[in-house]
Parts: sequence; C-alpha cells; structure tokens
Amino acid sequence: MFYFLLLLKDKYAYTATLQATFVITSLLTVTIHLFNGDLGGTFIWYFLAGAVSVIAGSNLGMHYFSHLSSEKIKLGAGILIALAGINLILFN
Repeated sequence: MFYFLLLLKDKYAYTATLQATFVITSLLTVTIHLFNGDLGGTFIWYFLAGAVSVIAGSNLGMHYFSHLSSEKIKLGAGILIALAGINLILFN
C-alpha cells in the first residue's frame, strides 16, 4: 500500500493497482491451499460468504470513493498502514 501511495498520484490508478495486487495474491493463496489439500467441504460456504461480502463492500466503497479526494484516500491508507504496524508491534 505504501509503495503504491508514493508511486501513483491518481486515486483511480492507485485503487486499480491495489485491487489487482489483492486479486493476484488471493488467487495464488487459494491455489496453494488447494494443492496442499487444505480446502475441505466447508470451503464453498466460506467462499460464498466472502464473495457476497466483497460484492457488497465494493459497491458501498465505490459509492463513497467518488466523493473522496486523493488526499483523503492517501490519509486513510496512511492511517491503515500505521494501525497495521502498531498491531504488529504490540501483538506479535
């Protein structure tokens, strides 16, 4: 996230690049779990719940995204990065 914040100035390019990165890493993770036999019979229910959540969150997010400036998006991303860092320091 931080690298893309510094690299990309347009909020649409930032979001598209971030989403593409998440899709690629998620597909790779699921593929590795599939080949290792980690996916059991309940996987489909978790997948469906996740898919519904992603669709709902994406629709809600895109509604608010158009109203936010690039500066507010960068501020929000910076806060998320800081909170993730604090979480790693305190709880690991």
